[in-house]
Amino acid sequence: MDAVKIVGGPLRLKGTKSSLSKQRKKRIYKENGEEVPSVCLEGGVGRWIPITNLEDVVGPVAFRTYTGGFMVANEEGTFWTTPEGKEEPGNLEQFSLVIVSENKVTIRSPFNRYLGIDASGKVTGRSEAAGMREQFESVFEDGKVALLASNQRFLSFSANNDAVASTGQLTAVSEKAKLREMFILLCGRRATKKVGEWESELIQYDVDQIEKSYVRQYQSFQGGKVKMHSSEVKKLCRAQRDGQLHTMMLDRRSKMKSDKFCK
Repeated sequence: MDAVKIVGGPLRLKGTKSSLSKQRKKRIYKENGEEVPSVCLEGGVGRWIPITNLEDVVGPVAFRTYTGGFMVANEEGTFWTTPEGKEEPGNLEQFSLVIVSENKVTIRSPFNRYLGIDASGKVTGRSEAAGMREQFESVFEDGKVALLASNQRFLSFSANNDAVASTGQLTAVSEKAKLREMFILLCGRRATKKVGEWESELIQYDVDQIEKSYVRQYQSFQGGKVKMHSSEVKKLCRAQRDGQLHTMMLDRRSKMKSDKFCK
């Protein structure tokens, strides 16, 4: 028998994810004459998994841009992106999707405000209720998603002085979905049931907590207790799916006698 040389260490295969990831980061894409770096827009980070259709959305989601950063919200209703290299999205980088139809959604920020566009195409997150301007059409392609606003323009981050930066204003002004308009949609956990089966477990709990927090801001406390509306929470679940959650909460709040603003 011929002698065999044994080499220690882990088994290394050509074409593994680690080597492919390094290759992707070295690629340079040219867009409008500008060189912009491409990052690995495939694969999850930590417990966050990329999804390619709305049926897999369960729980919070995060939007990763072509630079590798996450979209972040602030209290003023504006958005920017984190630097590349962050492992997982933080609290201010986690959004909620409300599915309106097969491919249309509304996006709720961590501050319970809906993203919407104005006449100039600027995107802000200040709306308490969702209408047509707060609806976005999701277009999935090659594991990425582009978001088409009601003005028929795609969302993207405008570049600052640095041509490769993606930390500018979030706008909906592009007629075509190019590199800057593509996002990776990451979900906090993979759906193991149909979306409808999660409603009583997740959606109902979510809207119940939202309404309690909302009522606490305006209600006059009597006996140290918060008085909630007697109507079923299921109505709030339906309103959330229709993008009318805050409108219904205003209506419910107006019927509560202990409310200090709506007698």
